[in-house]
Amino acid sequence: MYIPEHIKKLSSLERLYFSHNKIEILPSHLFLCNKLRYLDLSNNDIRFIPPEVGVLQSLQYFSVTCNKIENLPDELFFCKKLKTLKLGKNSLSILSPKISYLSALTYLDLKGNHFEALPQDLGYCRALKRSGLIVEETLFETLPSDVRNQMKAE
Repeated sequence: MYIPEHIKKLSSLERLYFSHNKIEILPSHLFLCNKLRYLDLSNNDIRFIPPEVGVLQSLQYFSVTCNKIENLPDELFFCKKLKTLKLGKNSLSILSPKISYLSALTYLDLKGNHFEALPQDLGYCRALKRSGLIVEETLFETLPSDVRNQMKAE
């Protein structure tokens, strides 16, 4: 139900799986594991991602699918090595234009949230193709046609 404080002693940790627990709060000591490349926090009760997530500069895979997250901290978009970002089945309604900072992104799961539209800045994620963008078709159609065409060009 919680992440123990002694995890901070594992500073060279690269992979961490905490899915299917009942974690509600992400403590700041989790982000002292700043060598993390793979972090799976899916299927928990997390409502809030702390801004400290931005220190995880090696992060390539981040999953918080099936939680209760309503907002994303801007600092998440400073994790420029992110290739996979799984945000599906949360309570998100806005995706920041700062998503454009994640130029290495190849997989983005947004399905099952409360988005009304996607930011056109998604077009700056050049590595992201339609097959890697997991969204409802009606949501994909909210992107400008040039961005949609760019993503469809596999």
